[in-house]
Amino acid sequence: MDLAIRRGATVQDLLVHERRVTSAERDAIAENLRRHEIDFYHGVASFTGPHTLSVAGDAGNPVLLQADVILIATGSSPRRPEFFPFQDRRVWDSDQIVNMDFMPGRMAVIGGGVIGCEYACVFAALGVDVWLVDNRTELLDFLDRDVWAVLKSAMESLGVRFFTGETVVECATQPESLALTLASGRTVEAD
Repeated sequence: MDLAIRRGATVQDLLVHERRVTSAERDAIAENLRRHEIDFYHGVASFTGPHTLSVAGDAGNPVLLQADVILIATGSSPRRPEFFPFQDRRVWDSDQIVNMDFMPGRMAVIGGGVIGCEYACVFAALGVDVWLVDNRTELLDFLDRDVWAVLKSAMESLGVRFFTGETVVECATQPESLALTLASGRTVEAD
């Protein structure tokens, strides 16, 4: 199984490709909604009753929507622990990283969920030394264990190193690197 992409790829190459893929996916979703005659409302919603939502959009007046069943699918947002210095240009959350303007030599990915594993693979495939740190001992536990074993092996073949059962307790900025201290006392240095 070959997960590698062109080793000489730059951050700009990655970002251009990501924007193309994201744009194509948005267009496909919009076309699918249109084809199936599904109304789409973009805005901030709040319940006004057990079966009624008020959606305040850009147009001004809120739209009231009523249904027997309302599914809330808000997506996710990154967690930002206070001890990570997000004001430092070398510390990114999963939403911000697509705006990265340099390629690090070493990267620590904190969190081994779907998004963390995805970024670990992408950057490892680009030639970055990647450490994946997660407090769980079993990552992606919703997967069949045989599937996870194949995925983990592929990630390791890309160069991803795992620190499972570990928690980051400190992130110290240094002039040339960031130093992560793990609860076990181990340290990881990253760019």
